[in-house]
Order: sequence, then C-alpha cells, then structure tokens
Amino acid sequence: MTSGFRAHGVRSGALSAIVLLAAAGLAWPGAAAQAATGHPDAAAARVVRPPGRAWGSFAYDPRLHELVLFGGDARGTAHPGPFRGTWTRSGATWIKRHPARSPSARTGAAMVYDGATGQLLLFGGSDRPLFDPNGRFNAQTWVWTGRTWRQLHPAASPSARQDANMVYDAARREVILYGGFDGGGDSDTWAWNGASWTQLDPATSPGPLWKPSMAYDSATRRVILFGGNTNTGVSNQTWSWDGTTWTQLHPAVHPRENAAGWQAAYDPASKQLLLVGQVFGVIHNPRNEIWSWTGTTWRKLRFTATPGNRTGGSMTYDGVIRKIVLAGGTEGCPSCPHPSYPASMWLWNGKTWRYW
Repeated sequence: MTSGFRAHGVRSGALSAIVLLAAAGLAWPGAAAQAATGHPDAAAARVVRPPGRAWGSFAYDPRLHELVLFGGDARGTAHPGPFRGTWTRSGATWIKRHPARSPSARTGAAMVYDGATGQLLLFGGSDRPLFDPNGRFNAQTWVWTGRTWRQLHPAASPSARQDANMVYDAARREVILYGGFDGGGDSDTWAWNGASWTQLDPATSPGPLWKPSMAYDSATRRVILFGGNTNTGVSNQTWSWDGTTWTQLHPAVHPRENAAGWQAAYDPASKQLLLVGQVFGVIHNPRNEIWSWTGTTWRKLRFTATPGNRTGGSMTYDGVIRKIVLAGGTEGCPSCPHPSYPASMWLWNGKTWRYW
C-alpha cells in the first residue's frame, strides 16, 4: 500500500535512490526545502507507509522497540469508514501486520503503553467516522502482544465511548483514563491495574470532556491535562492529577480557547511536555501552535520547519530515536466537505520539526 501520493517527472533511477535513502532513515536532499511548508516532496513520499488518517491510536511499545498505529478515520474521502489495519514501525520501516485477531475498525480509541504490566493497552472507540451522529461506541479493552491483538474481559470497565484519553502515571504505576464522548462528554476517572478497571472518586475533576490532551510530566510527577471539547464549547483549562484528585492550575499564560485537537507528549530527551494544537482565527485559515509546560505555566515555542496546519494527529515519544513523533491528522479545516489527510510523519528534536 502506498501513501496515496504520486510522483511525476521523476526518472526510475532517481526514484530508486530516494526510496533507498528513505529506507536507510536518511533524508532525500529535496525534503529539506519542502519541510518548511509541511508538504514533503511527492517522490520521497513513495516509501510505503500507512494511509493518512485522523484520530488514530498511536503509541510506542518499549518492549518491542516499535511504534504501533491502529484505526483512525479519513472522513470525506473515498475510504468508507474507520480503518482496521495494524501498522508497526521500528527504525525506518513501516510494516502492515496481519494479526490473527484484531479489534474491529474504529476511530477515537485510546491507546497507551502500561509500564507496570508491560501491556500496550487499547480502549473504546467508535465504528463511524468523526462527526457521524450514528456512530456506535464500544467499551472493549484490548492488548497488543507484538504478534496479535488479545481482547480482555475485565470485571469492571468504563462505559462505551470514544475520544477518551489514557496516560501512564509512572509515579503511581497505573494507567489513568479520563473523559470521552458517548453522545455527551464524560467526566469519570478510571485506573487500570493490568486485569480490571477501577472507577476513582476524586474530590474535583475537569468536568465533562472529550478529546482532552494528557501527558505525564516527569519533572513534577503529575499527569497534566489541557483543553478538550465540552458540552458547550472548548476548554482551555489546565489540570493536574496527583493520584488522588484533580487540581485546576492557573498558569499566567495558556493557549487560547478557539483551538482543536490538542495533542500532548512528554519528551525526556529535552525534558519538555509538548502541546500541539490547531488554532482557528478564521475557520478556514487555521494555524498550528506549539507550547511547552514549564511546571507552572505554558510557554509558546517558536520553530522554523512545520508539519503544516493539522488537527487530530497522534503523538508519542519513541525511545529508540529519542524524539517525539507526530503522525497523521487532518490538514486545514476538519469539518470541511473534503479535508486532506497527509500520511507524513514528523519528529520534534526539542527545537524544531523534521519530516520523517
């Protein structure tokens, strides 16, 4: 399967050289010029990679030293619904896997690596694309073994939903799930112990949210939550989880409310908790913003190269290359009739983005 890009006017010898360079993890010379615009050269994009999508489930599995991508959707394209395929990447090569068992096609499923149990955990999702009011939500829990998917049947579980977020709380050695959408926003907090879910009862919480961004901040040993959709709009609140309750923080500076699809990931190499989102001035002219969490406030970052103006991408930290990886997303307006879904991936090196 190719990325959907086609090369024009490129001789076969040149194209072979491009593919060999990409397979070796090296940048094609023309990629640098294209990186500044967020549109990699079509010939370089000939390397086999998963089709572009938004709201895919994306995580790094340190046991196997590989990235894992599952599901997501490409609403408004020729693709009829959410994806079902499982893709893995170790180093420079994507591989489409053919597991004996697999979750059904879905979008908006939460996925994270559980460091306490060594499980790559997936929960929930919907069988219809984003913005489809007829979607069916599920409450399934699955783990990726490295060869196939295995469905678990915990005695207790969060209710069926999509667009929840999960994070591994390293200080408490447990996975925390918050929020989601099942026709309205959810406001419950759950913990996973490797065999079952436990609903927690914090004194305070961020309220009903779906698509919140969450990441574990190693510097403060807290889970940081920012933004998300509410039942009445979009939040720009910042909250922290200490293992017992949620506490609203009041940073002096924070991203604005008119933003969509914030994604967060912690970069141990540069000691940054990174937040990437799409801010709308005019709905058809969005732009990306990147912020980092200092422990007390948000700081807007300046950068040169850009992955383009996209929302609904997925971010994770790759422990082998020691960089944050951003995959997929919707470029431009996510609710337009024909949004685009770039198949490109980008790396954050602590200072700027690089096409990968």
